[in-house]
Amino acid sequence: MKVLETSFLVDYLNEQPYTIEYLEANPQSQYVVSTITLYELYAGALRSNDVETISTVTDALEWADPIAFDDDAAREAAEVRSGLLDQGEPIPAPDTLIVGVARALESELIATDKHFSRVSGIDVYNPR
Repeated sequence: MKVLETSFLVDYLNEQPYTIEYLEANPQSQYVVSTITLYELYAGALRSNDVETISTVTDALEWADPIAFDDDAAREAAEVRSGLLDQGEPIPAPDTLIVGVARALESELIATDKHFSRVSGIDVYNPR
């Protein structure tokens, strides 16, 4: 199982070739999208000047399973946030929550934002 993060999916929705290449190279994988990521994508669609809507995002991602932010994810996210604050290197709050989901699932996170490399206890792959 692979957790797809917002940065990767924004590029996918914007038809960046590397995203299609990555997905086509890994067709056997089960992909999930956290509800935190969905929130970010939906909010972006609503604020977009394009014709993108929540429905277009939902339709474009029908191949990925939504996964809820639950108690296990909340605990993992809290540990991540605490550790990064102790290091003086926090990451944006939504990203901390998404990492919590991936760590709770013991899954690889597919993301293009470099700050995810500062998070311990998770495999992060940047296909860009």
